[in-house]
Amino acid sequence: MKPHFVPSLVLSLALSGLTTAQEVVRSNESPARSTAEKPADAPRDPAIESARRQQDSLTMENLVEAERLKKETNALRAEITRLKMERELMGEKNAMEDAKRIQADREADIKFIREKDRLIKEAEFTRIQAEKLANELKSVQSQSAIEITKLQNDISRIETSAKRSQYADSLPEYLAKPLRDAGVVVVS
Repeated sequence: MKPHFVPSLVLSLALSGLTTAQEVVRSNESPARSTAEKPADAPRDPAIESARRQQDSLTMENLVEAERLKKETNALRAEITRLKMERELMGEKNAMEDAKRIQADREADIKFIREKDRLIKEAEFTRIQAEKLANELKSVQSQSAIEITKLQNDISRIETSAKRSQYADSLPEYLAKPLRDAGVVVVS
């Protein structure tokens, strides 16, 4: 896991670096002041004094340059830290968006599965009801066919018995002339 940098931490590091540089400048100035404050006991060599001034000047320039470089370095470090934090923030945002998208996908999948299960149950229930109704229809058709057959049998029996009753119950009729002119016998 990457460490989290806080801007105040970066600022405090930059300020502590600045204070250290200022202390170095002050410590370097102190000997110069102490030598300047000392009474000149002996005459000094002008070449040595010139070299010393040049050395002090170069030391001051080096300190100023070091301070400038330290400030630039601190600024670059702060910029790097800011960019790292930005990158990490973007990563966190992307992770949150991914998590939200995954959660939304899961919820959509769950909703889809529930809807699919509901539709499957409804379809199964409807199929069972249709089979039940088809079976009931077949039963009614069978019963109706049986009733129709019974009624047709009853009708046939009634018609047959009616015809038979007409033939069997009627008294024989005797014709006065059972023969016709052509010699055909009439049977009734």
